[in-house]
Amino acid sequence: MSRAGEAAVPSPPPDARPVLDSDLAILTATYNEAGNIEALLGQLRRVAPAATLAVVDDASTDGTAAILAGLAARDPKLVVLGRPGKLGVGSAHKDGIRWAYDQGFATLVTLDADFTHIPADVPRMLAATEGKDLATGSRFVLEASLETWSVSRRIMTRMGHLATRLLLGIPYDCSGSFRAYRLDRIPRALWDRVEADDYGFFFESLYRLHAAGHPIGELPILLPARASGSSKMSPRDALSGLAHLARFAWRVRRRG
Repeated sequence: MSRAGEAAVPSPPPDARPVLDSDLAILTATYNEAGNIEALLGQLRRVAPAATLAVVDDASTDGTAAILAGLAARDPKLVVLGRPGKLGVGSAHKDGIRWAYDQGFATLVTLDADFTHIPADVPRMLAATEGKDLATGSRFVLEASLETWSVSRRIMTRMGHLATRLLLGIPYDCSGSFRAYRLDRIPRALWDRVEADDYGFFFESLYRLHAAGHPIGELPILLPARASGSSKMSPRDALSGLAHLARFAWRVRRRG
């Protein structure tokens, strides 16, 4: 049981086997995740003791940056990529991907900072890249995947999934950030074609990878409720993402 004022974060299963791969980077993007980030990075470090952990922080105002500075001072394989303000979650992932290529990592795992993705699933996600160029977590394979979420968020998530299937014609869960990219198999230039800087980044990037012929693996995942804080996706963000999806799908169809 957590003490008063602490986030009740999920614990990793006792049989989780650590990943001993120094060519692996694990990336998360933060904005005001002071209640989660230390516990998240601690679990990731236990799951992947040889990996480099990277955090793209968009000038958090709740003390997240100070927590990260303290953790980085004790962990030489923790990299904090600070940015001057909220520039969009897609933009954060693009900056993180560019950094991973610059550093020469073979594999990059990305996940959310709020424990809606389980750090102990990282080894399973890496296994899902066997014979694939990337793998993505799917919330639409297991019936229990979204059962802890609110009805409104479940509806919004399923509507987004249906829209990407109908408009882009690809079957994968396109809007989640829990992914593993084999950067040694994906040309860096492909990312220059991804235009979206907001949540649209996730479906646009997956479509471009799929259209370029990169084989994609899919890992069924369970999503627990947020450990701390509130969702960063507002109804306005959701509408903006759907608008970008519609425009992007129209351009794709127009090009034939």
